[in-house]
Amino acid sequence: MKRKIFYVMLFTIICLVPRVDAATARKTCNQIELKNYKEIATNMTANYELVANMETYDDYDNIPMGGTAQDYYYRIIIDNVTEEFYIKVGAHKFLYKDSKDGKLVADYMYHGGANVNVGIYVAGNGDCKDTLVRNIAVKLPYYNVYSVFPECEGKVGILKICSPDIDTSKINEESFKKMVKEQEEEYNKENAPEEKEEVKEEKWYKKIINWYNDNKKLTIPATVAVIVLIVLIVIKVKRDNKNKIKVDLGDI
Repeated sequence: MKRKIFYVMLFTIICLVPRVDAATARKTCNQIELKNYKEIATNMTANYELVANMETYDDYDNIPMGGTAQDYYYRIIIDNVTEEFYIKVGAHKFLYKDSKDGKLVADYMYHGGANVNVGIYVAGNGDCKDTLVRNIAVKLPYYNVYSVFPECEGKVGILKICSPDIDTSKINEESFKKMVKEQEEEYNKENAPEEKEEVKEEKWYKKIINWYNDNKKLTIPATVAVIVLIVLIVIKVKRDNKNKIKVDLGDI
């Protein structure tokens, strides 16, 4: 009975002791080692490339002009990949062996407007295994399939509907052509040359009248002064003539 109780207690103690497995036994990532990994990871770059959807068309030459938004997609390209790391592009995991000459192509269908996260993790079996050392955020631009249509030739950067990086996935070709026409009319109206008003030469007397009206505060007192001066001169002349007549009569 005592032996039975002993084994029960021993079993209980064993169950209560924390389990130590390989993961918990592994040492934590050394900070110096982690720093080295991060420095190596800074050399990696992530870009995107617009490609044709080969599930829709067998060959690039068979793709109709412009196509539709579903005829194109972006793939993510990571350069300078090294064997110390594995990479997660969105939900997809890639190993170093998936790359070629340090170039990894994540050929999945990412459409314009998407935000794709590229995570760089430490590979191997060292203390830093599975440690995230860098995140690269890739913002994919929209692709306007209509920007290569004849209606947009020479109008990219002028008409909004012809901008190559706007979302036109919900605009059909008929609506596109209508928008081109409307935006062209608006652009031509806003940039039409101003018509010059014909300036007629004024008569000399109208110029004097206009000048007089514009300078009434000065011209009215001056006019009064001139009139007063003329009156005084006339009076003086009359007096001089009257005196002259009297002198002549006196001589007779």
